[in-house]
Amino acid sequence: MSTAVESRPRTFAVQDGGRLQRVADVFVIFGITGDLAKVMTFNSLYRLEQRGLLTCPIVGVAVSDWSDDDLRSHAREAIVNCGTKVDESVFDRLAARMSYVSGDFGQADTYERVARAIGEAECPVFYLEIPPFLFGRVIKGLTEAGVTKQPARVVVEKPFGHDLESARELAAEIHQYIDESQLYRIDHFLGKMGIGEIIYLRFANAMFEPIWNRNYVSSVQITMAESFGVEDRGHFYDPVVRGQYEGYRAIDGVAPDSTTETYAALRLEIENWRWSGVPFFLRTGKCLPITQTELRVVFRRPPRLGFAAWSRAPEPSQLVVKMDPSTGIRFLVDAQRHEAVEPEQISLDMEFAQEGGEGPTPYEVLLQAALIGDSKRFTRQDGVEQCWRVMAPLLENPPPVHPYAKGSWGPEAADQVLAGHGRWHHPWVAA
Repeated sequence: MSTAVESRPRTFAVQDGGRLQRVADVFVIFGITGDLAKVMTFNSLYRLEQRGLLTCPIVGVAVSDWSDDDLRSHAREAIVNCGTKVDESVFDRLAARMSYVSGDFGQADTYERVARAIGEAECPVFYLEIPPFLFGRVIKGLTEAGVTKQPARVVVEKPFGHDLESARELAAEIHQYIDESQLYRIDHFLGKMGIGEIIYLRFANAMFEPIWNRNYVSSVQITMAESFGVEDRGHFYDPVVRGQYEGYRAIDGVAPDSTTETYAALRLEIENWRWSGVPFFLRTGKCLPITQTELRVVFRRPPRLGFAAWSRAPEPSQLVVKMDPSTGIRFLVDAQRHEAVEPEQISLDMEFAQEGGEGPTPYEVLLQAALIGDSKRFTRQDGVEQCWRVMAPLLENPPPVHPYAKGSWGPEAADQVLAGHGRWHHPWVAA
């Protein structure tokens, strides 16, 4: 183990709400020898280094009896296995930031060694890539070592409990040692391109605010489609508790009578003045025709007055923001072109990748947000509790599972979710 000695940044980053947050002057990763680091973290750190966004030392902590060089070798292998072509100068800069602390998470001297490794750091960020039952133990150890005082931050991975009660118990345990404002709960989907862009689009363009409400919006559709299945993750998916693709039960690790869903569709509503009566339709599934996540705002249909001469009524206008893996924004509007006999729906598109190159991956976005203190990309405790409040009845009394064919858009029963609100719109993908 070596002490991180690289110069530490003392700059500030503007946080949501106008608050100022310190940029991390050391990044400490617990569980750095695990699978998440191998498939996500190292490659994300490499890409951040490549973009010039890493400014602090990185300290890895795990039980394995490794040296600093072992960590660096493992990091290189993980980055290469992610399909990244390694630029040696970039990797050398990243490797120079790395040091390693070996220790048992249940032993106080482990945290004392971590404290020595981070030296005079004033704004450490601790990333716990470990199971939730270890969160309290590790945060307690860090607190007793005197390294969690404000403005230190702690980043934790899902799951945040397995029901409302356990989520509250987990939060209460953590809050014995750090404040809620210091706790950053990672949710992969909040790192997808499009989340922040939607917020900016709405508030930076005066044309949207007057129509961003129940008076003009008919419904909102959110689709999270994946064309692949769970062939190598059966053991992970089956203990989860409402379509199921044909062949799922034949996967290794899946019970032959499993009722675990690989598809879900539901209708939600927001009980406030702005969105009262506007349904939010969500669907997600495995083995669908394509892989794409998008948000689609469907506006109200205009009255037919003035359009009687045409054989078709105008289609509702739509705003589409696609988030992952490709990103972009599209407006669908009805228009009459001079040479056309009939009006038709036209699209006004912008592919973000074509305009500004490849965007960052979700974990890059989240790690960078944690390092600069941008909490907008993370889930708060009140949000976690609301998720469990909404979902608990479905988990306790799940509806029946409907089979669907691989490569289809899910079970036919899902169409009934939209009754009275048109149909599911297929995600926008490049032609």
